[in-house]
Amino acid sequence: MQTLPIPETVGKQLPQPHPLYATAGTLVEAAESLIAFIEARACAAAKEQCLLIAADKAKAPVEESQELLTVEKTAAFLDVTPQTVFDWRKRGILQAYKLGNRVYFKRSEVVAALEAQSFPDGRRKYARRQFQQKAR
Repeated sequence: MQTLPIPETVGKQLPQPHPLYATAGTLVEAAESLIAFIEARACAAAKEQCLLIAADKAKAPVEESQELLTVEKTAAFLDVTPQTVFDWRKRGILQAYKLGNRVYFKRSEVVAALEAQSFPDGRRKYARRQFQQKAR
């Protein structure tokens, strides 16, 4: 066991051994306990971060513009029948995306297609005329 040299100004007081000059056995035990403490804190911090990330993902809604709609949901959104949605897809009015054997539509593209089919004042471009002009 090593001790620091005693300065002459201290007098007869014996200095306490510095913690860095501890014996090899105590130093190893101290290092092991420090490593165990750091590992425990790191695990706790990692678990906390994982829980925060999971909570953020659960709270974060899917962007409404990127939300995928099924044929039934698209038909309900547009207030038409599913067959009309399939017809519009076939004619190219609506852009469809297939995953396996399922067909999806992006909400933003459905809204854009709906807006493209109407004038700014709310009238539809391809609407039937309510009143036929009388032939003269």
